Amino acid sequence: MPDTPLIETDQYRLRKLEPGDSAALFETFASEEACRFLARPRFESEAELCAWLTDPEWNGRSWVAIDKSDGALVGRFVAVRPGMTR
Repeated sequence: MPDTPLIETDQYRLRKLEPGDSAALFETFASEEACRFLARPRFESEAELCAWLTDPEWNGRSWVAIDKSDGALVGRFVAVRPGMTR
C-alpha cells in the first residue's frame, strides 16, 4: 500500500499514526463503551493497543488528528478496503 499522506486543514494536521500515539489513545481504547463497535473487546494495556494499531499485516491506513492550536492528539481516523475490519 502507498504511504499514508499528510492531510492539512485550517485546524488540524492529520498524519500517519505512529507507535507512540498509543499512549494518547489508550484511555479511549480501554473503555468498553468506546470499543463496543470494534471486532474485539477493549484493550487491557498500552502495549496491547500499540501492537494492534501498528500491525504490519493490516492493509488499511491510519491517521491521527493533531490540533494545530495546542498540538493535542484529538482522534484517529482509518481507511480500509471493503471486507476488512479493524
